[in-house]
Amino acid sequence: MAVLTSTALTGITTRMADASAPAGSIIQVVQTVKTDTFSTTSSNGSYTDVTGMTASITPSSSSNKILVTVSMTGGGSGWANYYKLYRGSTELGLGDDMGGSSSRSTFGSDGDQAADATNTSTYMYLDSPATTSSTTYKIAASHRSSGTAYVNRPAESSNPDWAYSGSSTITLQEVAG
Repeated sequence: MAVLTSTALTGITTRMADASAPAGSIIQVVQTVKTDTFSTTSSNGSYTDVTGMTASITPSSSSNKILVTVSMTGGGSGWANYYKLYRGSTELGLGDDMGGSSSRSTFGSDGDQAADATNTSTYMYLDSPATTSSTTYKIAASHRSSGTAYVNRPAESSNPDWAYSGSSTITLQEVAG
């Protein structure tokens, strides 16, 4: 078994055990850190892929699972931002359809924040991709109404004394089955 001695997992893949590890063991870890900003005017159920919020992993066994952990920092011009998690083109972890004109998302952020504020939303999903092929996970964003959803920055960033930037991450952990 390999010994992990690095304290930085940014943008690297680390194999922590081999495929014969006991169930529940972490086999490998992949992480993407997004530090630049992104914005979209997609709203009301329309989503846009967030540039740089993808990570790929190649499971060592088709019986293994992938624990996806996403942390999104951002702000919006009023109302809330919503996010969808995808494996390839498959939507994961969506809430139930509430009928009417409601939209479905995987997770979201607070809609009552100040224009110069950001918040961070974290979401975890245990996926069963049932493959040993390279598998890509990504995040798409939408805004609640006709405003703009921002990633890694607040809606209003003209005053550097009040506006703070942030970072967002997507981490994939292969879990032995």
